[in-house]
Amino acid sequence: MFWNNPKNQDRFYNFISKTEKLESKMQILPVDFQKPWWDIIVRQKKLALFAVFSQFIGSVFDAIFPILIGYAVTQLDFNLFILVMILRLAIIWVYNIMLRYNAIFQNQTMSSVDFSANQFFLTVDPIFHSMKSSGKIISKIARASRSYERVLDSISFDLLGIVTSLTTVAITMFVFGWEIGFVSLGFLSFIALFNISAQLYRTKTFTPRRIKAGDKMKAIQVETLIQAPFIRAIFAATEQIHKSKKATVKSMQEETLGWQASAYINVITRTVYVLSVFVIGYIVLTQVASGTLSTALALSIILAYSNGTSGILSIGNMVKRLSSALTDITDLFDFIRNFGQQSFPVLENEDLKIQK
Repeated sequence: MFWNNPKNQDRFYNFISKTEKLESKMQILPVDFQKPWWDIIVRQKKLALFAVFSQFIGSVFDAIFPILIGYAVTQLDFNLFILVMILRLAIIWVYNIMLRYNAIFQNQTMSSVDFSANQFFLTVDPIFHSMKSSGKIISKIARASRSYERVLDSISFDLLGIVTSLTTVAITMFVFGWEIGFVSLGFLSFIALFNISAQLYRTKTFTPRRIKAGDKMKAIQVETLIQAPFIRAIFAATEQIHKSKKATVKSMQEETLGWQASAYINVITRTVYVLSVFVIGYIVLTQVASGTLSTALALSIILAYSNGTSGILSIGNMVKRLSSALTDITDLFDFIRNFGQQSFPVLENEDLKIQK
């Protein structure tokens, strides 16, 4: 098949590579671990703001899209229908442009943190390495650099989109009646507050234990590989494998416990959400029966509510991923700040003041 043809793959790769020209658009930015973790994001604020603004516009339009279509159909307004569809296409293309620059922004951030952290551990005085595990260092760097992607995705794509959609839907419901507006606002506020607070509590409880278990597992694995010839020479392989297995099982258990805690929270959240759809639907049906709303517009309202607010079911999980990722990032920053110092030059053009 054509997708297995190396020549076709090369042509496709070369086309994308020449189109994007990333060589002139991406760079490694220096990261100062004595500054807040978000400093590298602030220094790329133009890219960050473009991603946030594009997501905000798209979320607002997505939330009211069913109502706009429903209104255009009930009013037989062809001009409005055409305008809505043109806007839909325009937003898709703007979103695609945003994804392009967001990819540059995120990869530049992750790689800069990864590079700067490795450079720090390369230049810090060897005496400090003698008291630390190499596996633990590798684990913290990999986890923190990858967590930047999770943080940026959670904020710009997930949380921002959900909060914008929820706010837009809540405001729109008031247009069709105070009763629908207050009922939807009450349900959405309760679900969001419960989900977020419960997931934050879960994160504070389980994430530190997951990090500790993961660091221990990685430390044993890396040290086992480094000392493999020595271990085999003294016939200690069985003991080391048992030690590694025990640490791996502990890490799996800590990760699974956190997942199960989230499952209990999600059950309560989904139950309340289904109840909210039932109540909103019942109110809308009574208004259709009384002639206040047309059937088509009533259907648009229910679809707008269910489509625009369904993201609230996962807002807690998004907060969980965000808070967990932030914990991983701050864990690396705190680790570096307390790791040790560099007292003599290592890299070119370094002029260090030797600390006494």
